[in-house]
Amino acid sequence: MNFVITTGYHPTAATEQAAREFAQQLNVEFVARNRNSLATIQKNFHVDVILLFSKQGPLIYTDDGNYFFHLSMADLRIKNLKNGKHDHMINAMQLQPGMSVLDCTLGLATDAIVASFATGPSGKVTGLENSLLLAFIAKAGLSGFIGESPDITAALRQIEVIQADSEKYLCHVPDESYDIVYFDPMFRQPIQSSSNLK
Repeated sequence: MNFVITTGYHPTAATEQAAREFAQQLNVEFVARNRNSLATIQKNFHVDVILLFSKQGPLIYTDDGNYFFHLSMADLRIKNLKNGKHDHMINAMQLQPGMSVLDCTLGLATDAIVASFATGPSGKVTGLENSLLLAFIAKAGLSGFIGESPDITAALRQIEVIQADSEKYLCHVPDESYDIVYFDPMFRQPIQSSSNLK
């Protein structure tokens, strides 16, 4: 994948340091933002994707849209569960507290968050994401985002993110390692731009 790493216009010292360290770790070029737009950086460095470190957290910038961590529908789904309503995924999995779930298509972790809430402190949710950048965004969000209530924050922190191809990972996992193995592709229909995130 062809990408560079940069920051917002006025990064804190800690944000810029984190961006530089991650670029060095991946052997990817760090680009000082200065006054350049992201589109200008894309053009000047001939890249399709930029990993932006901002004060609000990391963001993936592409021509087709931005990807950043947010609770999405997980927040509403958890509120519904708290109010005694049903969740189709939880019902289909027959999830109970203490169960273990392997989410093989983590994406930005919406389903994993709901599963983690349902399985509770005694449960275990592991998320696999093949895309290096999506895995990074998800891991950063799950470890840093603070929910409206302590139980939501706890659900985020309990999720383990592994950057891996699910097929290869499953070949090496012992039988009965998880109660539930779950697949739900992030992109319902193939889109050309998704290849940028591989």
